[in-house]
Amino acid sequence: MDMFFVQQGELTEARRTVPVDLVSGTGYLTPWVGTLTGSPKAKLSLNGGTAADSDNPYTMLDTTNHPGVAQLVLSADEVAAIGDLNLTIQEGNAFGKTFIRIVEWDPLTEGAVSDLTMHQRAGRPT
Repeated sequence: MDMFFVQQGELTEARRTVPVDLVSGTGYLTPWVGTLTGSPKAKLSLNGGTAADSDNPYTMLDTTNHPGVAQLVLSADEVAAIGDLNLTIQEGNAFGKTFIRIVEWDPLTEGAVSDLTMHQRAGRPT
């Protein structure tokens, strides 16, 4: 399971695109190599709230070179609030889960900040 950081209110679609590894629901280890039908939606839950369908459907990245890797473009509304976004995909026998942390700073230019910096930004004692 992976974790991705997205800046709150991010307008660039490429920075809101999140890959999700799909595995077979039988053993949860083997990459899923099935075919998507229709326009499947992921389930998103912000900060442990009730899961709801994603605004956009997810798609398979590249079934030849990257079997079992889906991608979801989060909408601007889905990254509007700071918090932890839990993304789950359940498609027939396929299962995928990843976490997205919506943050106020730009993770691509500021990089991974330390716990100390996070506490200082939040105004918490170190």
